[in-house]
Amino acid sequence: MKYRAEIDGLRALAIVPVILFHAGFELFSGGFVGVDVFFVISGYLITSILIDDIENKRFSIVNFYERRARRILPALYTLLIFSALYGLYTSPFYARDIFQSIFATTLFSENLLLIFEESNYFEIGTDEKLLFHTWSLAVEEQYYLLFPIFLMLVWRFGKNKVFWLIFGLAIISLFLSEWGWRNQPSANFYLVFTRAWELLAGSIAAFIVLKRGVKKSNVLAFLGLSAIIFSILFYNKNTPFPSVYALMPVLGVVLLVLYANKETVVAKLLSIRPFVGIGLISYSAYLWHQPLIVMLNRETNLFTTSGDLDAPKILVFCLTIIIAAASYYLIEQPFRYKTERKHFIFLFSFLTVIILTVSFFGHKTVGYMDQKLRFTKYPSLHIDHFKNLNAVQSTRLIDKDVKMPRVLVIGDSMALDFVRALSTNGLFGEYKYIDGVCFKGITERGYDCGFSLNEIKSKVVKFDYVFLATDYNTEKSLKHSLKLYSALAEVANVYFVNSFHFRHASDLSYFFATGRKEYSKESIYDSLRKAVHISNQEISTTQTIKILDKYSYFCNDKKQECLLYSDSGQPLRYDEIHLTIDGMDYYGDKIIESLCSISNKFCEYRWVDYDISGKNPTNKE
Repeated sequence: MKYRAEIDGLRALAIVPVILFHAGFELFSGGFVGVDVFFVISGYLITSILIDDIENKRFSIVNFYERRARRILPALYTLLIFSALYGLYTSPFYARDIFQSIFATTLFSENLLLIFEESNYFEIGTDEKLLFHTWSLAVEEQYYLLFPIFLMLVWRFGKNKVFWLIFGLAIISLFLSEWGWRNQPSANFYLVFTRAWELLAGSIAAFIVLKRGVKKSNVLAFLGLSAIIFSILFYNKNTPFPSVYALMPVLGVVLLVLYANKETVVAKLLSIRPFVGIGLISYSAYLWHQPLIVMLNRETNLFTTSGDLDAPKILVFCLTIIIAAASYYLIEQPFRYKTERKHFIFLFSFLTVIILTVSFFGHKTVGYMDQKLRFTKYPSLHIDHFKNLNAVQSTRLIDKDVKMPRVLVIGDSMALDFVRALSTNGLFGEYKYIDGVCFKGITERGYDCGFSLNEIKSKVVKFDYVFLATDYNTEKSLKHSLKLYSALAEVANVYFVNSFHFRHASDLSYFFATGRKEYSKESIYDSLRKAVHISNQEISTTQTIKILDKYSYFCNDKKQECLLYSDSGQPLRYDEIHLTIDGMDYYGDKIIESLCSISNKFCEYRWVDYDISGKNPTNKE
């Protein structure tokens, strides 16, 4: 296959927007389409190579997979080893997630892990998943696990029929993605079945180029380039994706592949040295940019403290290019062309076993927690996430025969926290679980998740007080929560219970415990998630909403302080949003103070104290 410099230039056009999008440059709101550009390029190049090998009777599935391994594994395994070392350094709970992703990435299944976790691509922040970007690598490798075999089996029917078969499969995959974004958005974004049409578009282009060559058309080449740039600049997180909207960048790449002959202006532009140079290192740049963003922010709060400044984003871009260049020349190229086959197979078979073993036990042992805690200076400050989770789940609700106002609490685990907190003071509130993700369907369509809005309204009117408590970490989820609040407030006495997040509270406690970070209420306040914090401030100024301000119980904006521990030094939370037993006690007392100001009836009762096991009640007056 003849080398085309403009294709490497096109790779540069794909990778730069992806990096800048993940770094937070608002100008590149559609930078995520760079991944789609990569898919089309990959489909074109691999299909061209496969057809050439099949037609010249030198195709070997073993050789194909070896070439893929030499192309993919060296740089990837270098990143995974580095990530494992970071996992050994960082807090146990975050390390647990790192090792989980390392394991999934090694098996090219990070996309499946993200679907299982219901991770929203556009809500993953600069301080969260270290390796989430390897989902696209998983999609490609899952595709190439089957595509060469498929091509080899159907080739007997003739090139023309194979072309139309691939075209038909691409249409089916496109229609599947169009259905998927409406019904299963997470799976739609990450699954190979809804992404295959983009790779197949590249395959279709390969068939056409092999038949008639690359044509010269300045107009169509410019149109293709414009389509890609338009998508990068004007698409955003609200654009349904992948869907027919993805046709814009995908067809843009196809037009460039078919009509950007080396004599065209666009091809000459894409073939200039800076573009080609970045294109050559684009694979390593893609691998390293996300971990760099995450580690820099987690270890320095670089993106959080700098606000809207562009300097940190530019720093990430420059570091990515430098590391990618080193990776390309020192790792990618030697292993791809110079390492003997037997040495390559032995080394990477050995590394695969080591990486899978280390990451498996890293996940099972919660980031090698026991070993790490041996080095803690202040053990009482460390939050044992899972131990406290089990303790919270053992809390018993108390139903006393006391004439109290009838209380209904609606929502997700935040609502359950509210009910459990009430129980610490002997109060019983009925709990109706409705996940926050269901609110959109309930308010827009009138039903979702087995509940109708009318059904909920008919229930809430039977109670004196209704509390809507749910987690919200995006502007959209808050909007749907407030919509449901407004709908219920039409027929009942409803209060909205707000939420708030600490950025990696379990990490923060680990840093306090090891002395890596100085403990103070101000440092805890600084770890608040900015988006949720701003949302709470906006809610508090809205006069139409009756609110039970959970945030104010734990944080003081004037002093810029927040509580993560009780006065006795016990953790009040076991993760970013959920409360420990001590947290329930504290929260319950604050709730009662607020409810007493609403109605004296909330103050007139005896309460029952339980030990952690939920047994041995002791009456108190």
